[in-house]
Amino acid sequence: MDVRQLEYFLAVVDHGGVTRAAAALYVSQPSLSQALRGFERSIGVTLFHRDGRGMVLTPEGEALVGPARRVLADLGTARDAVGAVTALAAGRLDVITDATLAMDPLAAIAGRLHERHPGIRVSVTGTGPDEDVADAVRRGTAELGLTDVPVRIGSLRTHPLGTQEMRLVMPPAERPATGALPLTALTGLPLLLPPEGSPTRTAVDAAFAHAGVVPRVAVECGHLEALANMVFEGAGSTFFPAALAEAWGRAGAIVRTTHPAPIREIGVVHRDGLSPAARAFLACA
Repeated sequence: MDVRQLEYFLAVVDHGGVTRAAAALYVSQPSLSQALRGFERSIGVTLFHRDGRGMVLTPEGEALVGPARRVLADLGTARDAVGAVTALAAGRLDVITDATLAMDPLAAIAGRLHERHPGIRVSVTGTGPDEDVADAVRRGTAELGLTDVPVRIGSLRTHPLGTQEMRLVMPPAERPATGALPLTALTGLPLLLPPEGSPTRTAVDAAFAHAGVVPRVAVECGHLEALANMVFEGAGSTFFPAALAEAWGRAGAIVRTTHPAPIREIGVVHRDGLSPAARAFLACA
């Protein structure tokens, strides 16, 4: 097999069919179809079921997706290593994380990276509702992942960044006494939280469980901006990372520490063989 065949194969997978893949690759549909069939003959397996509904991966095709992405990612790293990226004058870095860590600490890391190496372009993608950052990095979807550590996938390298404390953000009308609030005092407080299973929600639930109480969840929402707007509209209170919470505090919200405080242990994960851009990112992190 050659690189072009892998690129064509993944294009059909990612675009859901030959027609859209051919348009994205700027090749004719017959040429792409012929190349795919030649690829299948060369490796001796059928990669797609072809029927009236389109192209559906066979089990052999499913098995090839992950290794194909890793091969192309590794090839991209090799190309970068002998090009301008070696000198950090240019290049691209793919990072995957959840919405909370994208705002803090990823925003600050990206700013520091731009100051030091303005030629590096960072592409940040978020996770889906059932997607795991570490697994996405292992598959080659992104070179670096910013996530909770330790991770369950032992083949990845991990660089711990420390803890992220969550603070309670309350509507401006709330004027409670100063000092840390015990979570036992929040049993009746309506909370606006991300969906169950999300990293932030897991940290909040763990803190309440440690305190021996059950939070009163008024709204579940995965959009941070929407949660903040709901707080200002008086719908309830939420938990944000300390740095982000303080920013909303300057906008008028009431910010309180709690006891115990929800805590996330965060870090950067990656596979072996980092690009120069990824090494620069880790230095900034």
